[in-house]
Amino acid sequence: MKRKQCPECGTMLAPTDLACPNCGFSFSGVEAPATGATTKFNLNAKLPDILLNSLNEDIKADQITYYKRLMGFSDRSDNIVFAQSYNKKQSLALIWDLLVAKSYILSFEKNGILFIGIGKSGQFTGENAYLTDLEIREFDFRYGIGKRVITIRSTKGLIKLSCPSTIKMNTFQKKNLSNLGELTDSYNTWIDQQ
Repeated sequence: MKRKQCPECGTMLAPTDLACPNCGFSFSGVEAPATGATTKFNLNAKLPDILLNSLNEDIKADQITYYKRLMGFSDRSDNIVFAQSYNKKQSLALIWDLLVAKSYILSFEKNGILFIGIGKSGQFTGENAYLTDLEIREFDFRYGIGKRVITIRSTKGLIKLSCPSTIKMNTFQKKNLSNLGELTDSYNTWIDQQ
């Protein structure tokens, strides 16, 4: 049985675990806070079929929006960016990130941030998570050389992510990163209203 890794703290878990016993991160469907109706998301939706088994096949806007719809989220592609766990102390950070980093597609949704797990070959892993805006205490990003660094402080802990400026065979990354300030400004408004 293939084990899965908690995207929050890195603890190895059984595939049937719905929450991490170490940090409490939930893998099950999350009820999103809404303005009246409750929406149920299915973070464990069936992975989309892969047409070609090649590098970065799932890191394409149409594949991502299709998978987001399967999970019950919006089918927008202007709110997604590719990100990897960030390790500032590693001397060969770029090479190291490619080899060992946890990778995600971040989707900035109306009531939180969807983390779609991406494997080393650039394909969906099915290890997805959702942080509601009520769980997020602080969101910040800064510019780095050839990347943006995102810091998210939530009720579940601290997450630091690196977003490269471009990705091979990808059209959305550069455009959406240039709009990251706009995406986060609207998100920060949600936080300020609480």
